[in-house]
Amino acid sequence: MSTSVRKRGTNITEGDISDSIKGADDAVKISDDKPDKVMWTLVLLVLILLLYNIAIPSSTKISHKKAIEQQLESIANKIEQQHKSLAMQYDSFSSQLSEKLKKVSKIQNQANIDQSETDDEGNSTSLQENLDDSESKVSKLRDEIAKLQEEMGKIHGEMEFDQSTFCEDCTGNFEGGKLHVKCSERRDWLMEKFQHSNEVATEAIEKIDPDNCKKHHQDPSDHAIFCEDCVGQFSGGLRIKCGKRRDYLMQNYGDSKEQATEAVMSMDPINCVKQN
Repeated sequence: MSTSVRKRGTNITEGDISDSIKGADDAVKISDDKPDKVMWTLVLLVLILLLYNIAIPSSTKISHKKAIEQQLESIANKIEQQHKSLAMQYDSFSSQLSEKLKKVSKIQNQANIDQSETDDEGNSTSLQENLDDSESKVSKLRDEIAKLQEEMGKIHGEMEFDQSTFCEDCTGNFEGGKLHVKCSERRDWLMEKFQHSNEVATEAIEKIDPDNCKKHHQDPSDHAIFCEDCVGQFSGGLRIKCGKRRDYLMQNYGDSKEQATEAVMSMDPINCVKQN
């Protein structure tokens, strides 16, 4: 008699083998899918970084530029409104002045008439009283006229902007140091974009950058010598030889040597100017 010995745990059927193969295939399939998911995740992260570094800074620059333009427009509008307000005050004072002058003339004419029609008998006292009263009124009116004329003179001085102080060919520093153009070009841009008069636009640009766009009583080019080899300090903390900064303005903005020299001397009169 033969005996069949079966070891426990060693019975493997075809079904068991099939299940094992299927599980292995699924594991391989899952393993193959993982690199694709990782790759797409990385691509997405790169796109987000690109958008953050490109799109957002660009929009921020546009927003900053608009804010600066609005600030410039606001300054010009205030100047224009101030001019209109001063003009209204001047017209009002002018009307008052005219009325007071008419009153003075009327009082004086009436006094002359009274004096010519009065005889020498019995009416001299009454005449003198009338003349004294007239003179008192005239004196008071003249004081008021003098005050009106003084106020009108002040207003006229505020209304009249001295455009001779504006430096047309000087290079101005605008938009937080990011824009360097001639002051006259910036003024023309303001006139064209916001439809302001030449006087208002000129005054606005001079107020925005008085260091470069306003002529000072003491012109450094007339009383000092340009120091080419001196190291100047310019917008944004830039430190460079004054001569190189002048050459840069000539090459990039078409300034003549004289214009560029004056511009650099006005930008840094401490380091780029030698006293005679």
